[in-house]
Formats: sequence, structure tokens, C-alpha cells
Amino acid sequence: KAEESINNAIKLQMDEKKKSVLLLKRAYFNFLKRIDYSKSIKKDISEAITLHPNNPDSYYLLGKLYERSEDYDLAFDQFRKAIKIDPNHAKAFVAIGTIQSNYFDEFDKALINLTNAITLDPSNKSAYFQRGLLYIRDTRYGTSNLKKMCIDMRKAKKLKGDRLLMSYGENANKLIDSAIEKFCKK
Repeated sequence: KAEESINNAIKLQMDEKKKSVLLLKRAYFNFLKRIDYSKSIKKDISEAITLHPNNPDSYYLLGKLYERSEDYDLAFDQFRKAIKIDPNHAKAFVAIGTIQSNYFDEFDKALINLTNAITLDPSNKSAYFQRGLLYIRDTRYGTSNLKKMCIDMRKAKKLKGDRLLMSYGENANKLIDSAIEKFCKK
């Protein structure tokens, strides 16, 4: 029903900024379905960018689309564009930190970006979750990282999540519980 309403609204005459927002909502809605609508999603995002090129969420969502297709360099570039437009775009910092940690093994840079995201949005579950995973993957600091991981995972567990950022989907909370159970003292 929401999708139908968005589709009907897009057909109406309106200013470019409003249409851009609706196109982005439709792209986001289709992205969340996890069905391969990548061509139509990309088309909607591209049109949204053409209509309103200063909306950082357009570049963020395009980055998520590239990330889903495992094109991490293009994804990274889109997230950077989002931050260039809005230096307080916490979700883009999380996305960059996640790519740096999980795919580029740039742990120090990832830590900076994930910490920036937490500073900008202390209620960002994904930022704590991804930073916790970084502490597990980066073994340079031994048990001191595990203590930090426990703090972040416990914080993430208490917060509500953003479905788009939580690329682990419904399994995110199971992963959080598993990490806490395995590595953290009660």
C-alpha cells in the first residue's frame, strides 16, 4: 500500500525537490525488499540526484546499492559524496568504516570513521555493532580490544537499529548475543 501511494504521488505534478524525495523513498523501499530491483533502484536514485543533486541520502543509498553488489570502491565514493554534502551524515561514516574494516583491512581508518559516526549519532546501533566487529577482527591489541568489543556490543544490543545499515538483517541481534556470550564476562 505504501509503495502504491508513492508510485501514485510520483505521477503527480510537483517541484523537483519533492519528486526527488519520493523517488528516493521508492528506491529505499525496493532496496529493503532485498529483491533484485537494482536497475530500477539505480534509475530512481539517478533521477533523484538529477532533480536534487544536494541530497546526501541519494548518494548514501546509491552507495548501499553498490555495496550490495560488492563494488566497494564505487560504494566508498558515493558515501564520500554524501559526507561532502553533509559532514554530519553518520550513516555514511558507518558505511565507510564498515567497508574499510571488512573489505580493505584498514582498521585504523575504520575506527576513526565508526567513532565519528558514534560521536555524530550516539544512538546509531550499526555504528556500535560494526565497531564491535572491528575490535574482533583487529587482533593487534589482544584482550583490550575484546573489552572494547563487549562495551560496544552491549550498547548496540540496547539500541534500536536501522534496517538499511544492519546488512546482517534479522541476524544482527543474534550475532550481538553470540559475541557477548562468547567473549564477554557476565
